[in-house]
Amino acid sequence: MLELMSVYTSYGKIKMLENIDLVVNQGEVVCLLGSNGAGKSTTIKTIVGLLTPNSGQIHFEGQSLNSLKTFDIVRRGISIAPEGRRLFPRMTVEQNLLIGLDEEKSNCDQLKCWIFELFPALKNRLNQAAGTLSGGEQAMVSISRALMQEPKLLILDEPSFGLAPILVEAFYQTITEINRHGTTILLSEQNAGKALEVSCRGYVLQKGTIHASGSKEELLDNDLVRACYLG
Repeated sequence: MLELMSVYTSYGKIKMLENIDLVVNQGEVVCLLGSNGAGKSTTIKTIVGLLTPNSGQIHFEGQSLNSLKTFDIVRRGISIAPEGRRLFPRMTVEQNLLIGLDEEKSNCDQLKCWIFELFPALKNRLNQAAGTLSGGEQAMVSISRALMQEPKLLILDEPSFGLAPILVEAFYQTITEINRHGTTILLSEQNAGKALEVSCRGYVLQKGTIHASGSKEELLDNDLVRACYLG
């Protein structure tokens, strides 16, 4: 479904990504692991067109994304719940959700019902300003807004950041349910243990390059992953 081939990206003269090869197949959950500053968010920004690669190719469903703007990439079927939530704090929860809705679709009520099944806490928060929600509730809104697009590929950038351990467990159960519903997921995380629990495969980024990749079982047994991310 998604393929990055020899992708290089830089900020000005500063090289951020080097020779990135990454594949996400339809129906998978694939994790992108790495510490803060490893290049995970840069990889995601390059995929969704917020950054232009210096070289290399990015394909989605066999079509190149290299020359497309972000809004065109979203229309192709890629949605992102970004790091830091990025909600509109003065707008209500419902208004934040509607921002993610494709105006050409008429199944808004059906999508809301599904979101309330995933995140029941939001049902009674629709008229509340998003900025007054707890951190966990804001994370729910961020993911829900991305789901309102009915994406083929959902990108989650650090979804567990800042959450209490009990909420992290609940969120990862929800991520599994979203995948069972038919949504392919690319998951960027520092929390390698939880990410690998729900993933089919993964990649490990360090200083903008991929240092390891493989199945969940291979990465759990990888010396680098165990030393740096699993203690």
